[in-house]
Amino acid sequence: MSPADQQVMDAAVSASALNVKYAEALDRDSAHEMLARKLEAPQKIPYPKRSAPVPQEQGSVVHDILTSPVAKDLARTAVREILRGAFGTARRR
Repeated sequence: MSPADQQVMDAAVSASALNVKYAEALDRDSAHEMLARKLEAPQKIPYPKRSAPVPQEQGSVVHDILTSPVAKDLARTAVREILRGAFGTARRR
């Protein structure tokens, strides 16, 4: 078997249905070219505008309860006992 003649190859390529789409050669930008353009362009970074902080109610009963050390200890103990029950490592009595 030998290579096909150039005339046969050209005829096969031009008769192909893909010839319409792929016949024209494209010269796309490389990543290096894109990055070089970005570096040349002036950088304009939009910073979000800061809004006024939402004032929290000072001395809220719910806030005081949830931030108290007793509530934190209670929550920690409840989570620990739930996990011990789920994994079967409950305390033996």
